[in-house]
Amino acid sequence: MHLTYHRSKIMRKGFSIIIILAAPVIFSSACKNNEKYPYSIRDFKTGYRPYLEETVSKNLVGYDSCVRFINNQFSDEELLKLSNSEHPTLRAVALEVLTERNSVDQFNIIKNHLDDTAIVVKDMGEFGVKFTTVSDNMIMETDFRDSAEMQKVLELVMAEHAYLSSAYSILIRLNRNPAYYPIILEMTKRVRSFEEISDALYSLASYKKESDIPYIREKLSNSLLLKESFGLIQEFPDSSYLHLLEKYARRLYGTIYSNPYQEIINNQEKALQFINAVASYKNKRSAHILAGFLHRGLVLELQDTIIFRNGINDAIIANPCPDYSPMIKELSGYILKKKKDSIDSSKYQPDVPYERDTTNYKVRIIWPRNSWR
Repeated sequence: MHLTYHRSKIMRKGFSIIIILAAPVIFSSACKNNEKYPYSIRDFKTGYRPYLEETVSKNLVGYDSCVRFINNQFSDEELLKLSNSEHPTLRAVALEVLTERNSVDQFNIIKNHLDDTAIVVKDMGEFGVKFTTVSDNMIMETDFRDSAEMQKVLELVMAEHAYLSSAYSILIRLNRNPAYYPIILEMTKRVRSFEEISDALYSLASYKKESDIPYIREKLSNSLLLKESFGLIQEFPDSSYLHLLEKYARRLYGTIYSNPYQEIINNQEKALQFINAVASYKNKRSAHILAGFLHRGLVLELQDTIIFRNGINDAIIANPCPDYSPMIKELSGYILKKKKDSIDSSKYQPDVPYERDTTNYKVRIIWPRNSWR
């Protein structure tokens, strides 16, 4: 009882000392933040405040009636002031609006806010929300006026702010500048998402340094293989990558086998990228991988997997190799039979109760990549 009392008393004293020692640091940090972002909502016109307060209360960076009001009513000077608000959400909204205006210096606005790494919540519409930084949101939402302006921003991001998520997204847009090589190498070593590391590894591989291949192979073997991974393996080939493709073939078949119909849908795009990457190697080993995948009992039994067999057929025709000849013969007969069956079955289609219009689906492509993306 006494030991517990004395221990708690000592702990209380210890916490008091820690708080006293930490207080100047916390206070100093708060002061610095206030100096950098000094404006509060009360520093704006009375008529503006309800819209700013609602935006802060929603805690979402998106486009709604409040953002429309800010866009229509705020002058350039007022937006510049709002971009230095104490509220990160208001800063993000202000920067989105500012960078769309031709009346301001787009490059200088971006340059002055690249170090704003406060986290905000971005409204992605039907896709939900995502957490991002003010600076990343600004870069990804900016509609650059010309390619020269965009290139200046990309170079600045790489030189001084390569820790940003947008730095990984823009790698595909960069020229293979030797000055970027050590920066990109360092980017591959950070703790980031699989997608970001895949982007960085693809960029690193584009320098075609043989000394990097063991490192790249190790990084790929310890992470998920994504679209960028297959693009890397296909466009910057090395025989040592075939082991990764063999391993992925077993994994892909395993996931399809565990939940066939759903997994076929989920893995379809990635499986086709895998098939193209394998076929590009044009040797006995790649033929063995493709034939093994083709001859799996499940793949032959499920009608849904015709897309895979069409994919293998297209890939091996596009990559001529004597070792692929047996598969071409086998697949050509199968595909012809399926086409004939499809034509015959169409003669006996029952009345369709409704029609699904698929002509209105649109895809917005951001940061275009090569054909493998």
